[in-house]
Amino acid sequence: EKIVNVVSPEKDVDGFHPLNIGNLAIRGRKPFFIPCASKSCIELLLRHGVEIKGKRVAIIGRSKIAGLPTSLLLQRHHATVSLLHAYTKNPEQITSEADIVVADVGIPNIVRGNWIKKGAVIIDMGTNQVK
Repeated sequence: EKIVNVVSPEKDVDGFHPLNIGNLAIRGRKPFFIPCASKSCIELLLRHGVEIKGKRVAIIGRSKIAGLPTSLLLQRHHATVSLLHAYTKNPEQITSEADIVVADVGIPNIVRGNWIKKGAVIIDMGTNQVK
C-alpha cells in the first residue's frame, strides 16, 4: 500500500493507485490506467462477440489486482455483477444463474460443472499450478 500510494497516478501503469481505481468506479470519470488483467478479460469477451450488456456476471474473488477492477469494468459495460468471496453462501447458486463467470482465486477446479448453466462463458484469471 505504501508503494502504491507513492506512485503518481499518471505513472501508475498497473492502475492500482486509489485514484485510478476510484475513477474506474465512478461513471463518467476516466482513470489514467486500467489494470491489464481486467482490461484483457473485457477485451477477450468483446473480441469473441460475447454480449456483456444486461448479462449476469459472477466474479469469484475480489482481489485488487483482478476481481475488483474487472467487476468495475463489467459494470461500465452495463452488466449486473455479483462478487463472490470466501464468505459467500451458496456460490453455486449464484454462478448457476450467471451468463458469464470469472474466477480470480488461483485455486484449480474451484468451479464445478454443476455450478454453470448451459451456454455460460467462463474465464479463469487466476494463476493455477496443476500437474
